[in-house]
This record gives sequence, C-alpha cells and structure tokens, in this order.
Amino acid sequence: MTKLLLSIHVLVAVMFIGPVTVAASLFPRFARQALLPAGAPGAASAGEGAAGQAGAARGTAAGEVAAAGEGGREAAVAARTAESPAGDAEPTGTTGVASAAETVRSIASVMLLHRISRVYAVLSVAVPAFGLLTAQQMGVMGDTWLIASMVLTVVAAILLGIAVLGYQDAVVTLLEDEERDTGAMRAMAARLPKLGMVTGLFSLTWAVVVVLMVVRPGSTTGA
Repeated sequence: MTKLLLSIHVLVAVMFIGPVTVAASLFPRFARQALLPAGAPGAASAGEGAAGQAGAARGTAAGEVAAAGEGGREAAVAARTAESPAGDAEPTGTTGVASAAETVRSIASVMLLHRISRVYAVLSVAVPAFGLLTAQQMGVMGDTWLIASMVLTVVAAILLGIAVLGYQDAVVTLLEDEERDTGAMRAMAARLPKLGMVTGLFSLTWAVVVVLMVVRPGSTTGA
C-alpha cells in the first residue's frame, strides 16, 4: 500500500504541478506582448495611408482568429483588441500585418495559459492530499523534513492562489474590457516583472519541497 500511495503521489505531482509551473512561467512573456502591441519593432505613424493599411492588417488578424474555429472567449477578446487602438503609433505595411497577428496570438496564448494555471492549480490539491496519506502509511508524520515540506507547500499554495493567479486575473480582466485604455495597459505591463518574480518564488518553493522529499534529512526510515 505504501508503494502504491507513493507512486500515485509522485504521478499527480508530475502531472499537476508541472503544467501549472510551466504555464505560470510563460504567462508574463505573452502578457507583455498582448498589453504592449504598439512597442513592436517597425511600428510608426504615417498618416491616413498608413491608417488604411493598419485597418486592413487588423481585419486580416481578426479574420485569422475567426477562421481558426476557436469561437470562444479568446477569439472574441482578440478580435476586439485587433479593432481597438493599442497605442499612439500605427503599424504600416507588412510589419503592421505581422504586429497585429502577433498581438492576436499573444492574447489567445494569455487566455490559454490562464485557464491552464487555474485548472491545474485546483487539481494540484491532490498532491499534498496523497502526500499526507503516504506519510501516515510510512509513519513519518512527526519527522522534521515532512513538517518543513508541509509548511513550504502551504507557502507555495498561497503564492499561487493569491499572488500568481491574482495577477493573471487582473491581466485577463483588462484584456476582456472593451473600454480599456492604453494607460491602463501600460500600467499593467509595468507590474509584470513582479509577477515573474512571484512565479519564480513559487517554482523555487516546489523545488525545495522535491529535494526534501528525496533527501529526507533526519529520516529514520532510510533514504
């Protein structure tokens, strides 16, 4: 029974903690691209002619999203963003098409990564649950290494549930807002480095837990 519980504990940790860690780590990168599309290289204002080209580029990007068959929230939000001004500069020519399409893809990626983070954050509750069952079966509930692991698991859960997902919720809410302004998007983008730092702390916390589970310092049951 101990080996079975331990195997399940390891499997759920790999299947649930891994995806949320990767998704949360990638989120700031794509969020920056979605919030600051005007900062892409080649963006410039060139009068009414450029504005017409930019409009065609936005239409092309929105059409690509619709043709992809998504039909969900990502497509709707991406299309609204493609139709709204993202900054003071207007993309021109081929560069404008690439910039608008990249913005649409970035928004779709942000929505997907946020959904993965939320779903796997809930599923990851199974990891400490099976961990406690395994510890009871092994008779190590009072060991120092296990207590330290439990404390770090609580810290990781707080970082993920409140800080990481909280920042992600704010970004997604802003992107879904049809009346958002450029200033709000730039202000949100300025907070992304902090999100990256918190996500790094979350990943580091789990890495320490894994090391404690493998090394088990002070354990009397053997390595």
